[in-house]
Amino acid sequence: MRRRSLLIALLLVGCPEPADAPDAGTDAGGSDAGAAPQDAGFDAGPAPTGCSLWTGDAGAPPSGPLPAPDEFTPPVGPGGPAATYAASELGEGCAFMPVGDSDEDHHNTGFFLDGYLVRPWAHERGRGGIAVWDFDDPCEPVLVANVLDEQIRETHATGLSNIGGRTIVVASLTGIQFWDVSDVTAPVRIHDFPLEGVRYPDAYMRTVMSTFWQAPYIYVGASDNGLYVVDATDPMSPSVVAQWFPEPLFRIGQVMAVGNLLYVFSSEGSVGAVVDIRDPGAPRAIPGGTFTITDGTIDRFDRPVPTPAYFGMVNGGYTYHPRIGITGGLAIFDVTDPTAPTFVGDFEAPQGDGGYVYLHEGVAYVGLSDYGVALDVSDPTSPSMMRRFDHTGDVDTLTPFGNVVVVSVDDDAVPGEASMVVPVREAPDARGPVVNMIVPTDGASDQPLSTRIGLTFTEFVSMNSVFEGSVILRDADGDPVPAHLSGQEGVVSLWPIGPLVPETTYTLEVPAGGVTDLNGNPTETAFSASFTTVSCD
Repeated sequence: MRRRSLLIALLLVGCPEPADAPDAGTDAGGSDAGAAPQDAGFDAGPAPTGCSLWTGDAGAPPSGPLPAPDEFTPPVGPGGPAATYAASELGEGCAFMPVGDSDEDHHNTGFFLDGYLVRPWAHERGRGGIAVWDFDDPCEPVLVANVLDEQIRETHATGLSNIGGRTIVVASLTGIQFWDVSDVTAPVRIHDFPLEGVRYPDAYMRTVMSTFWQAPYIYVGASDNGLYVVDATDPMSPSVVAQWFPEPLFRIGQVMAVGNLLYVFSSEGSVGAVVDIRDPGAPRAIPGGTFTITDGTIDRFDRPVPTPAYFGMVNGGYTYHPRIGITGGLAIFDVTDPTAPTFVGDFEAPQGDGGYVYLHEGVAYVGLSDYGVALDVSDPTSPSMMRRFDHTGDVDTLTPFGNVVVVSVDDDAVPGEASMVVPVREAPDARGPVVNMIVPTDGASDQPLSTRIGLTFTEFVSMNSVFEGSVILRDADGDPVPAHLSGQEGVVSLWPIGPLVPETTYTLEVPAGGVTDLNGNPTETAFSASFTTVSCD
């Protein structure tokens, strides 16, 4: 929706909440707007160690050698954008992506799976589907499948798990939905899992805003309902293992898990937080990890002036926040130290009003409602405009795929034109993905036996190429550790199937020639990082 008028209306007249709803909206302009969250001094208690999981038996290592890094099952579909464009075609829309008579022209993002572009689509009030596209020639996209569903809701992030099959999770009107995508050209909804407290009609208060599947657990950002943690080892029988609320309280929008850390972004608020999820069943605020989103302005008391943002993204050790309000933009924070997120840069976008942000090879693609921008963020302290994208409607989402961007609007679209394909580079993408962040960091010590490892890459990666031969955790003897692998939005997660061994050094490896981007370009340089587990004496 058009947020500027909504924000101004809230500032002028307020908006009463239901009697049972926590007051999570004051950070967007209420009585606390002048003060930065202060959490650096509280006692979070002892850190989880996972020692209770240790039985004294590490189990036998896998038998036989690992497959070569490139011995994964190749995608069935045609793959990522492979067309070449003339300089005169760059920045110009070349195709629209309507999805039939049921299309209410309320579009968001998408992802590649098995060589196809998959786009969950729905209005915020429900009714939509899962659309699957041939997208190797983006200016001539071909709709391969479009499975309709009454309960699917506007989805801002889609998680993937390969445990027991291949399954994705999306938002629904009452919680989350699981879809079997073993055959990506024929998605099948297999379970609609209600979450207590999730309901419509309000688009922001009680709904699911985002999901992140760090298999087997799903982290669900659910606005005033806080954060749900769902064990989805069996998608047909998921269970809620925790419901967590931030302090100070704010409305949760985007959530992204990277290793033992969860990055939590307020929805239309001015607060972000880095949360300890070493024990997924008991998320814990990190002292110093809650921060005020700002454009760098300091008040007369030397405090950052809060600036509301719509959503967020983490990549390469930085968080990115599309700002909303009287003027929009993109605020950038360094989060390499989770106890001290630090403002580093900002881009001001006149008449902008914040949406979603995605990263591709040092470029941030930001929806700003009235228009979208591509920003050079290779130097996060000084983001600069590369290109502007204009389209009719509420331009919230710019999703980069290779050398094109899909510009999507979720309100006020011309019928049949809610998503537009725009070439942005002449040649197809020829650079492979690069690891630009790992949690735990290289050299980290005293890590719990429940540790998960998270990686971010410089671009979206092909999940076909993320397998036991391309992302490997090795113990002190060099033996591979059995693990689940999952990923979304340029993040890859490795979750060891059993507890790690106390006082042991583990090494995470991403060999050259394994993980690929959507065009099949592999990693060119090997990556490795090590950490040591906690003592359980």
